[in-house]
Amino acid sequence: MENDGRTKPIPSLNKTSNVKTEKSEDLCLFRAKLGNKKISTVVHAKEVNKFHLAYAQVLKVNMDNLKKRERKTAETKFKSTHKAKKEY
Repeated sequence: MENDGRTKPIPSLNKTSNVKTEKSEDLCLFRAKLGNKKISTVVHAKEVNKFHLAYAQVLKVNMDNLKKRERKTAETKFKSTHKAKKEY
């Protein structure tokens, strides 16, 4: 009997089930995307903290191009707005 969409399909006995056994470990999937490039990795649950530390270290090393923004003081804000008003 074919599955015509009206009846529930009967699972075959030779397929492996997705039931978790006691021997299997929990896994964590990490995904990252930058532009069009995508990467992913699977980490065992016991090694998640180790992975986070290594990942944070990689991010810190590659953040060398980030600079703090220069903030304007109250005087420079006043001078720049005052100049703009005088030019009109």
